[in-house]
Amino acid sequence: MKDLLEKYFIRLLSLVTILTFTINTIFLFKQKSQAQNEFMENSLSFLFYEIKDKDRIDLLDDFIGKNPTYDILLFDKDKEILFRSNESLDPSDVGAEMDEKIRKIDYYIKDSLNTGFYMGGDFTLLIKSNNTIADFLSIKLISIYLLSYLLFVGIGKFMINNFIDQFVKGLVRFNESYNYKIINPKYEEVKPYFKDFAYKNRNLRRDVEKNKERWQDLMTITENMEEGLIILGSDGNIEIMNKSSKNLLAKDENANLENLIDDESYRLSIREIKINQRPKTLEHRLGESYLKIIIDPITNNHSKGYVVIIIDNSENKRAEILRREFSSNVSHELKSPLTSINGYAELIATGMAKDEDIKDFAQIIYKEGNRLLEIIDDIIKLSSLDEANKEIKKEEIDIKDVANNAILKFKNKTTDKNITTVNNIASYNIKTSPSLFYDLFTNIYENAIKYTNPNGKIELSSLIMDKKLYILIKDNGIGISQKDQARIFERFFIADKARRREEKSTGLGLSIAKHIADYLGLNLLVSSELGKGSTFKIVIDI
Repeated sequence: MKDLLEKYFIRLLSLVTILTFTINTIFLFKQKSQAQNEFMENSLSFLFYEIKDKDRIDLLDDFIGKNPTYDILLFDKDKEILFRSNESLDPSDVGAEMDEKIRKIDYYIKDSLNTGFYMGGDFTLLIKSNNTIADFLSIKLISIYLLSYLLFVGIGKFMINNFIDQFVKGLVRFNESYNYKIINPKYEEVKPYFKDFAYKNRNLRRDVEKNKERWQDLMTITENMEEGLIILGSDGNIEIMNKSSKNLLAKDENANLENLIDDESYRLSIREIKINQRPKTLEHRLGESYLKIIIDPITNNHSKGYVVIIIDNSENKRAEILRREFSSNVSHELKSPLTSINGYAELIATGMAKDEDIKDFAQIIYKEGNRLLEIIDDIIKLSSLDEANKEIKKEEIDIKDVANNAILKFKNKTTDKNITTVNNIASYNIKTSPSLFYDLFTNIYENAIKYTNPNGKIELSSLIMDKKLYILIKDNGIGISQKDQARIFERFFIADKARRREEKSTGLGLSIAKHIADYLGLNLLVSSELGKGSTFKIVIDI
């Protein structure tokens, strides 16, 4: 405000100064011009008659000496120069076309600034002024105007600054107190206006505070959203961008709608949205993440822009992929034993099987049937774990007892392969679901038996560290490659396909173990080296 007032004050003062200076200059110019004309007229008359009657050409030298700003030229009717004070003067300066007209008058002022001449008889006398417009301007006058202008500018600035400071201080006091009574009584006529102003100011300030609180609440909510939220202006530049959107897109506020995602299909979709002005949902893979991006153009009477919501759909997308793989694998896993059962059953039913082979065929059918039941049982377990939402019934169990029971359950398998199991698990009670924890342990232990070579060794141990209980199941079997370790908990995934056929594995054991661990709130880790064995760790917070 201060700068604005100063700006207009200086403009007004400059205009007044220029206008006054111009008027004074014109008036002064007319005065000096008139004085010069009178001087030239008198000088021409005096000099001409003195020269004509007394032949006093020497008077011209005296005149030039006393009046150096003038030049004189005297010539006769034949244009012969009788006197010339400046070589630049020439008889042709008196126009021939005006000769007759001029001879009829006593004198003629050709130019009020420059030239006058007098004609009479056989002689012509010309006097020329060397004064310019600048000579008519007074340096003293210019200096006075300039100093006055600077003085008034300084005084004006001081007065404006002082006035604004006092005015602002009064408004600040008034604004802080909201009390219209602070106005000096001598301004009684303005008190109603200040009273109304104070009332409106209070309401405005209250509304501003409310809006500020709402804005802060909105920012808090958006910053803590799992979904990304971006609000952009009509030009596509970002106005609000929450933390989740920055993390999901690896972008900051310097991005815009066009380059949020570096992908040609995305840019084509943006052009479509801008043309149609309709919302659109996009699916895009960014690195290992699957993103669902909802872009909604906003158009109303007050503003235009875009709202972008980004949802990390990675978990759902991966689950969808796993479901498709699971369906395909289930079909294959169920089909294999059923094909075997149907084949041998058909041989027996059609009488094509020899009597001595029927018993062997029946044994195969029995084994394949059991395998089929195991697969179905494992699928049911996984399904129940996927959809489990009921409260877990927890009881105190001893982890050493769980290990002993598992060793006993698979005694025949370890004996058949001559595998030595060393149980170093210490007695320690935990509170969990007994049946689920037993299934977790036995699935890992059975997997160790399957992938340990004959005459191998399995070590069971436990330790407590950093308020965590670690249960370790270590084997010296075939191990797992680094590449396959990321997938071993997937359903139906088996690293060694040849061993799968030998062991008749369903490929669901470790997947069930992982699901149980997640369901019970435990952590299941694996470390392995191909050809040297594997170590599975069940980590329990204590």
